[in-house]
Amino acid sequence: PDSAEAHFELAKLKAVQGLALSSRQELNQSLVLNPNHLPARVALARSLISASEAKTALELMDGAPQGQKNTLVVLIARNWALISLGRMKEARSEVDRGLSVIRAPELLEQDGFLKMREGDFAGARADGEELLGRFPEQDPHNVMAVRLIVDSCTAQHQRLKAVEILREHVSKRPKSAPLQTMLGRVLVAFGNRAEGRTAFEAAEAADPKFLQAKLELAQVDLSENRLDAARQRLSIVVAAEPRNINALLMLADTDETAGLRPAAIAKYRSVLGLDSANVPALRALANMMAA
Repeated sequence: PDSAEAHFELAKLKAVQGLALSSRQELNQSLVLNPNHLPARVALARSLISASEAKTALELMDGAPQGQKNTLVVLIARNWALISLGRMKEARSEVDRGLSVIRAPELLEQDGFLKMREGDFAGARADGEELLGRFPEQDPHNVMAVRLIVDSCTAQHQRLKAVEILREHVSKRPKSAPLQTMLGRVLVAFGNRAEGRTAFEAAEAADPKFLQAKLELAQVDLSENRLDAARQRLSIVVAAEPRNINALLMLADTDETAGLRPAAIAKYRSVLGLDSANVPALRALANMMAA
């Protein structure tokens, strides 16, 4: 019970299981036992940011031991907290400070994100191209790199160029479920639902465990009023991740659309059991009960 490392490993296991709160509790205990355990501090900060608790994450990183404050991992985690809080000027200063020392991939991602917010779309695209040029095709940073390039083209109303670039990179990595999913989202957003579905199906085939592809396909099913197909896909996601709020909300919406009111109410309540302040679930449940 007094092993900081054991609590850290348990936190990782709970995170994989989708038990975010339990994971954060284990990470916190790891830090209580060993305040110098930097991986636990960074992991806890990232988890807090994902839970919309960026202010607490920033305080956590600011509380790092003096000898760790200037490390790259602390700088990067602290930058994400600043960005989440909307403190863009501070984030810009810190990203520039980091890049003056090392062109680390996540710093380039942050730089590209900030440039998109600043309206410097050409600069964001340059960051994406630098990431693609410096890291091998299988590197996970390449997904963010492609996203930066595509988003910068889209922001400049170059939709055809965005699709062309994305198709090119998907052709190089056809087994990349994240890239196929990104292609599908772009195609659907641009009104090409049929080809978007094909891309999502390719992502699903490439990695059956990549649940986001199933969620995207379910969304397409719902837009085409294919309720049974959507319910089947969403049920698979919920079976694999019982705490997946997006899947539960979509499943509840599917039941409501199909007229299965008791089932929909039960699912909205299950969402609120996981997140009592979930506005879509509160609104939907209130409307159904009022009716």
